[in-house]
Amino acid sequence: VTLTSSAAPSYQWSSGAITQSITVNASGTYTVTTSEALACVQGTTACTACSSASASATVTVNPLPVIAISPASSVICNGASVALTASGANTYSWTPATGLSATTGATVTAGPALTATFTVTGTDANTCVATQDVTVTVLPIPTSQQSINICEGDPHTLPDGTVVTQGGTYQSTLVSAQGCDSVITTTVTILPVYDIMADAVICDGETHTLPSGNLVTLAGS
Repeated sequence: VTLTSSAAPSYQWSSGAITQSITVNASGTYTVTTSEALACVQGTTACTACSSASASATVTVNPLPVIAISPASSVICNGASVALTASGANTYSWTPATGLSATTGATVTAGPALTATFTVTGTDANTCVATQDVTVTVLPIPTSQQSINICEGDPHTLPDGTVVTQGGTYQSTLVSAQGCDSVITTTVTILPVYDIMADAVICDGETHTLPSGNLVTLAGS
């Protein structure tokens, strides 16, 4: 704060300053003494005593509020949110607004799409102001893709345990190691079953090896 004396020929502050104005940043009482010039009689060496006056001002320096945010840092999954609560002041304002449920109040909900740092400004009863930051880390959704070929009529078990027998694209939502949703996309292609007719002629007592590897000695299909 700046303290300024009324105009005078000279100034003497209790802090040692000799200027009309001083700037102080500590609590205390500051006194200034002002003096008038000597009044002398022309043509003589007689001078009257200087006159002086004093004035004091008391300065109280209030401490800044200590702002805290709970939790001090957060890690959330994409699409999730977390409540942030500030303390240490009387009123609060939050920035930036993007990703926040509100910009004023002790408690706000943060749900940014990407990792973001939010700043809360707290004002106490003496209108002193302080700030505090908090970072909300957003984990991305892990995704992967796979392609599976199965024969017609055969089942396939998807990563989430679902059994399918039809071709198509399926999404399985699992929980990753960080506790967030993990999406696996599976494309299932059905391969057709072909019937192949092949005639074989053997003599009585001979054997024939089928495509499956089995041996036969009798006529049939």
